[in-house]
Amino acid sequence: MSKYEKKDFINIILSCVLYLGLYFIYMLTERSAYFIPLLAVLFPILGGIPVVLYISKLSKWGHLTAIAVAFELTQILNGDYLALLVGIVLATVGEYLMYKGEYKKTKNIVLAYGIMSIMISTPYVQFLTDRKDYYDFMVKHMGIDFTDTVFRIIPAWSVPLYPVITFVAGVLGAYIGIKVFGKQLMKAGYDIKWL
Repeated sequence: MSKYEKKDFINIILSCVLYLGLYFIYMLTERSAYFIPLLAVLFPILGGIPVVLYISKLSKWGHLTAIAVAFELTQILNGDYLALLVGIVLATVGEYLMYKGEYKKTKNIVLAYGIMSIMISTPYVQFLTDRKDYYDFMVKHMGIDFTDTVFRIIPAWSVPLYPVITFVAGVLGAYIGIKVFGKQLMKAGYDIKWL
């Protein structure tokens, strides 16, 4: 594995900024309670496009992990402290998959991003583990009508489905990203024949 150069760090920073920028733009739509459960679907799909772009520019260990750490630090600000550990573990598994594919097999990239996307489901765990405290927290910050709507559309039984949903949406997002940047990936030597 080659050493990191200045442009590699710039690509990592740009990738993190773009990914977090998309996240914050999406969070602005959460004025409607119905967008909170949709985060598990829409954000992995939208985020897959820039992640694939920057993976094509930086074929080295650490890219997914940097994105995961940046994303999960935002979750810590929301009180989700387990998120950072989960994000690092999932991103490391994704990094390993890309490493096994020598950073050139798009199948591995699609699976890696799908696995990393599971981290987006960590905030939903609070709807299951400490539902009453989370309800009180949301009422305090968002109001009772908004909170009642959110808790009605995210029942406790649905929370275990969110990791699966985010994985599938992440796979779809990476697939779309590869389709969008297919010519650039082919020029860079990526294997996209399976698409």
